[in-house]
Amino acid sequence: MRLLSVNLAGAVAALLGVCSAAWQAELPSQKLNVTLAICALLSLLWAVLSANRQRAALAQMLCFALLGYLYTSYVADSSMRLRNAVPIAAQSQQRDACIVDFPKATASSDARAPLRLLLALAPEQDASAGIASVSWYGPKQKPRAGECWRLKLKLRRVHGNANPAGFDFERFAAARNISYVGYVEDHRDNHLLRPAQGLLSLRDQISQQFATSLDAQNATSNAKQRALALAQALAVADTRGISDADWELYRHTGVTHLIAISGLHITLLAALGALAAKQLSWLWPGLNRWLPRPQLCAAAALLSAGAYAALAGFGVPAQRTLLTLAAMLAGVLLRQRIGLWQSYSLALLGVLALDPLAVLSPGFWLSFAAVAMLLLAFGARWPARGFWAALLPAQLLMSLGLLPLGLLLFQQLAPLSPLINLAAVPLITLLAVPLLLVCVLLALIAPTLASPLIELSITLLAKLLTGLDFLASIGADWQFANASWSAPSLLVFALAMLGLLWLFAPRHTPARWAAPLLLLPLFFPNRPTMLEQGQFRLTLLDVGQGLSAVVQTARHTLLYDAGPGWPEGANAGESQIMPSLHAMSIRRLDRVVLSHADSDHAGGLAPVAQAFPEAELYTSAIGKKANFDSLLSIKACELGQRWEWDGVHFAMLHPNAGLPYLRNFSSCVLHISSKREGRYQSALLPGDIDVLMEARILRNAPNQLAANVLIAAHHGSAGSNSAAFLDAVSPEQVWYPVGHQNRFNFPRDEARRRAQAVGAVEQSTAQSGALQLTFGANDARVQQVRADRYWWRNR
Repeated sequence: MRLLSVNLAGAVAALLGVCSAAWQAELPSQKLNVTLAICALLSLLWAVLSANRQRAALAQMLCFALLGYLYTSYVADSSMRLRNAVPIAAQSQQRDACIVDFPKATASSDARAPLRLLLALAPEQDASAGIASVSWYGPKQKPRAGECWRLKLKLRRVHGNANPAGFDFERFAAARNISYVGYVEDHRDNHLLRPAQGLLSLRDQISQQFATSLDAQNATSNAKQRALALAQALAVADTRGISDADWELYRHTGVTHLIAISGLHITLLAALGALAAKQLSWLWPGLNRWLPRPQLCAAAALLSAGAYAALAGFGVPAQRTLLTLAAMLAGVLLRQRIGLWQSYSLALLGVLALDPLAVLSPGFWLSFAAVAMLLLAFGARWPARGFWAALLPAQLLMSLGLLPLGLLLFQQLAPLSPLINLAAVPLITLLAVPLLLVCVLLALIAPTLASPLIELSITLLAKLLTGLDFLASIGADWQFANASWSAPSLLVFALAMLGLLWLFAPRHTPARWAAPLLLLPLFFPNRPTMLEQGQFRLTLLDVGQGLSAVVQTARHTLLYDAGPGWPEGANAGESQIMPSLHAMSIRRLDRVVLSHADSDHAGGLAPVAQAFPEAELYTSAIGKKANFDSLLSIKACELGQRWEWDGVHFAMLHPNAGLPYLRNFSSCVLHISSKREGRYQSALLPGDIDVLMEARILRNAPNQLAANVLIAAHHGSAGSNSAAFLDAVSPEQVWYPVGHQNRFNFPRDEARRRAQAVGAVEQSTAQSGALQLTFGANDARVQQVRADRYWWRNR
């Protein structure tokens, strides 16, 4: 029992050490590393030599934690050294590279939409090896997974957006060891070096066989295409065909853990392998003399699970399940008993040893947390019972146990998931997956025989998707079913996890009925610092080369512009703006001001409008974008419009009534001001106007331009932010909403010199991430709203 406790405690201690290193703000110095290494050695000696069991256990935990911290710091430092060796500015390079993941076509119907490739670059004399995420526009020969190419690449250092929430590409790159981003240049020397080979190529061939079988049946309906994508995910973990809408469907219905090759599926295959070996031993009794039946079944189970994990590309869930099974079956093979928790601990340590930065991935936490909840529940509270009798309690516990993590990682709830999984788990795990495995085997040895079974499996999955669509449509009217929440604080998360441990404690634990009370704070979102009457908060989001700003008063919220949309179908509204609004606990949007219709300002409007249909839309582009009319209640922004919210004054300074739509020149110019303690505090948001429109505004409203903060006109272009305009505004701060290394070289040197001439302090979202200032507060300082992390260094 002591060994079991120490193993589990040691694994948890190692996890804490890994996490403290993986999420630190700055990597430790060499001097600190040496000091910690000495402490780890001393704690190891203490653990070995101490006669007191409790002290030895504490020393061992300390040793594991320090080793986890040091090992993760070393891996992170190596990754960041490689990344920081890459030039910040994009450079053309002729490189040999192999495709190490499935090429992914973007969701856009635009013919210009690129393929997304993950390349392993070969080392060269003047360039290091590494992983590159690149786009390839219009390749003449379609690249395949596992191929090696010589390519002309335009590469630069990894850089991503930094906002209160949203997709953090730099963290994603750190977790996957990506050092380069860029694109493939159209060059005559681009050519194939080596055809596809290896495990990835085999997985791609199987996936293509599935698609070919569907095409042979002339089944091109959207339902069948969606089912095909799900079949490819379940068979070989090829998720590139799953649309963003279907991922959202899986999240809302709580079945994401079943998509691709999950630990549950690998365990099923291990059981089937053991069953097949058992039947073989009955048919061939002499086999038992060479290898006893228990050891034969264990070996077959491990081989089966390993083969299926290989089809999954050895992702974190596959690693965890395979290592857990290996630990358990090693006891059978070696004729020693290894407990469930000890196997779990060994699996956790194994995954951390293979890739300590896996803790940066949500899949790591969901995978290990789900297994821990099941072990806590079934290992301590419920006696063994039939599969069907245990399924509902398991789903209830899984949903409740993963609730804090779901809110922390995704800011979403899926309360319908226990009931949906009650049908989805047996349907997918016991019916669809075995059928797909047979399809995989036939696709390798007899493709003709595989086609009818592939069609059958796709038809079955299409029925499942129809059911999920139906349940999602029912839940759409139930606000709680698709609720979005702000991420809980660390204190609230810790209380919730303590409550779960209390709830899952042994039967005779006192007052276990009170444990759910510790979960209640999860359902009360974090409230930002409350604004008083007359105060307002301006947050300039980091949306790359585009613009989006949030203005909050005591009881109202305005969004100025919605960021860019991109040819591949993605947009800043979905990836950055909506998560940031949730993180800022904004539940209502009163007004959207869309300065003009260019895609870098309007590209992210659709998801915002879908989430806040009650908001009013003010824009200069009425009738110029047909989709505006169907999104929100729309009005024209015009000079002279004024309103007041909670003691804060809003004034529209441009365009004039009757001015024809002129794109940038027609931008809605918004002035925001508040008078507190005898002085005005104000901000000016001029959109993309140029010097001609600036002169027009100076004539129309010469005394209404003064502002403490100016969001630079047209992102700091040379043709905007004239000296006369800046003199009239007289800003203390100038904020540039620009993309990192943007092709326009914004902000231009001319604009910066003019801003410096009026004594303004300059800030750029490309370097600082999102910027925030509360006007009227006692401590009115510009804040970077992101938490500091080592992967954001040297931006």
